[in-house]
Amino acid sequence: MKNKIVLLSIINQNMRGMYEDYGPSSIAATMRSKGFDVLLLSEQETSVSFQEIIDFKPFIIGFSVYKVSKESVYRVCRRLKVYLPDAIFIAGGIYPSYNHIAILQECPEINAAIWGEGEAAFADLVQAYSGYSDISDVPNVTYRRGESIQVNKPAQLIENLDALPFESRDILKRNKLRVAQISTSRGCTGHCTFCAKQLFWAKWRGRSVANVVKEIEEIQKLYGIDAFYFIDSSLEDPDGGKKRLWDLINEILHRKLKIYFFANFRADFVRTASPELMRSLVSAGLCGACIGLESFNDDDLKLYGKIATAEDNHRIIKLFRQFDIHIQPGFININPYTTLHGLRQNIRSLKQYKMLCNRSMFLNQLSIFQGTAIHKKLQYDGLIKKGEFRENGYNFVNSAVEKLVEFLQTYIALIPDHYNRNLNAVSYLANDFMTLFHYFKRKYGHVGPLTVPIQSFDHQIHQQIDIINEIVAVWYERLLDFIEQDRSNPEITAMSNELLLSDRLKKTADSMHELKNNLFIEAARAGTGYLDDLTRVVF
Repeated sequence: MKNKIVLLSIINQNMRGMYEDYGPSSIAATMRSKGFDVLLLSEQETSVSFQEIIDFKPFIIGFSVYKVSKESVYRVCRRLKVYLPDAIFIAGGIYPSYNHIAILQECPEINAAIWGEGEAAFADLVQAYSGYSDISDVPNVTYRRGESIQVNKPAQLIENLDALPFESRDILKRNKLRVAQISTSRGCTGHCTFCAKQLFWAKWRGRSVANVVKEIEEIQKLYGIDAFYFIDSSLEDPDGGKKRLWDLINEILHRKLKIYFFANFRADFVRTASPELMRSLVSAGLCGACIGLESFNDDDLKLYGKIATAEDNHRIIKLFRQFDIHIQPGFININPYTTLHGLRQNIRSLKQYKMLCNRSMFLNQLSIFQGTAIHKKLQYDGLIKKGEFRENGYNFVNSAVEKLVEFLQTYIALIPDHYNRNLNAVSYLANDFMTLFHYFKRKYGHVGPLTVPIQSFDHQIHQQIDIINEIVAVWYERLLDFIEQDRSNPEITAMSNELLLSDRLKKTADSMHELKNNLFIEAARAGTGYLDDLTRVVF
């Protein structure tokens, strides 16, 4: 039937876990408001509800696609096409927005790709494939016409976000999630040269505070949720002021909403973040933040188009930690212009703030997306490798850095599975789980039976984080020394094995696991409700 639509978000092992997916959830709400029957799913690739989708007999299946999930999406597409040969497959999201032609070339099963905002484009596509209009007239769409691929004109942005219906919360309910995503705005006022979201959202637009708070209240009432992730590119005001943020804080406090939330901030937020504002943010429920630090040297930050300086990065870390707000840093350690000196600056600062437990901090390499400012710069400088475009397909100005990257790519790929599991476990426990823990601590830190276990875990887990941080710091500094001395790869490998694959690291990983399990046991003893919160809240 032509009124039946499936919207599917695929999760794989490269993604952080099960969560609501804003794009499909918003499109589902829009299509339901137009009278369509929508099946909205977010599932692991290994456990997709194929039979449920087949039995639903959809006319159109929409896929949310990310760079890390595209191959999983392609595999699911191929399988579904066997059973639903007449269904129309549409891709949308960040990845298709800067790779809309490539995605049709890579996956023949996909009929069309939406770039940018999807609500209006998806609705218009459904009308076109239903025969009520011509697909060539649908903005923000790239589609197949015979053997060719056609790219349509761009669409006008949705200016009044309050006019959109609230997201459909099927994923929240179906997957028994304990954190809801909230978008208070679209776009970003920053101009980071590497950011593909500029290609997706274009300019900044905000919802009214009243509209946002109404949605929070509705989620609390319908689903009993008190944990939220504000997914805005940055929660700050678009003009660099704080009025809108203050209005949001004051409305939450005025309505006496007991919520706990995670949000994104730019590092330059520190320039105008008063102690009063920070105290009020914490009172409103802020317990964790992703901050786009990207680097601790100013040359890199200028390359990335950041407003913030290295000094701003240092200041905002200290400020947020002063108020016990857990930081998940955005970081790009290596780029085509990186120097060994710049890497030492990064590693020493990451060590200072005990952030080296997250393997992405020291391994992250700049990804380039077609159409971004930094992609154009690399093209101009002749650094893009010839052949098929890849996000890391560029040369390095510094030959020593190129040798470092080549070694890391080979070495990390060859680390035995059991050591990789240790590294991944440490990274999760020191970062993602600590975000969860800060939510849990904020909510239950003063609950009698949990006060001591929470304090004990907080103290002991940081002791283990200190150990891992020191191990990685020593290894990376020595790695840079070996690279600078032009030591052979076997020598570098032997040194890396000695430090990075040590029994000490395994023992520390085991200790961290034991601490987490003990916290779970104490939560269970205090009551199943506490345990549910601890196991089901994932930011």
